[in-house]
Amino acid sequence: MKIFCVFLVLVAFVAGLPVSAPIAGDIGDRPVDFNGRPIDGRPVEGRPVEPRPIDSRPIGTRGVEAGQENVPGAYIIEFKEGYTHEAFKAMMADKKINYDTRVIFNTPKVLVGISIQLTNFEDYVVVKAWEGVLNIWPVTIVTIPEEPPFFSL
Repeated sequence: MKIFCVFLVLVAFVAGLPVSAPIAGDIGDRPVDFNGRPIDGRPVEGRPVEPRPIDSRPIGTRGVEAGQENVPGAYIIEFKEGYTHEAFKAMMADKKINYDTRVIFNTPKVLVGISIQLTNFEDYVVVKAWEGVLNIWPVTIVTIPEEPPFFSL
């Protein structure tokens, strides 16, 4: 019985050891994928390797475009670094653009900006042309599709 227990411990120890895992210094210092191929920006079959665009929407909401609707005249505006809400308000007052503030975003490294509702939809061009605008998005209403029943009788 003791021999059998020692054998089980030995098998468990050997099974737990990595057999062929690469160590950082084994293959030079270039990162490799699971197949041992180097990961870098070198061309693959004559094509340069470029990063793919990342879809920033949560995975569960990527297929709901059919249920989306833009709010007319409502926009989310992200400011460039160094621009403030006060500078935006001063520009809007200087250009005599009427708007309502929906939400103020003030989280550095995430989003510094404002969500507005324009009274005159043609003012969008002026707002977008302001030098402090980094990004501008329409406010979108997303209708959540009904979840199908788990089972039916």
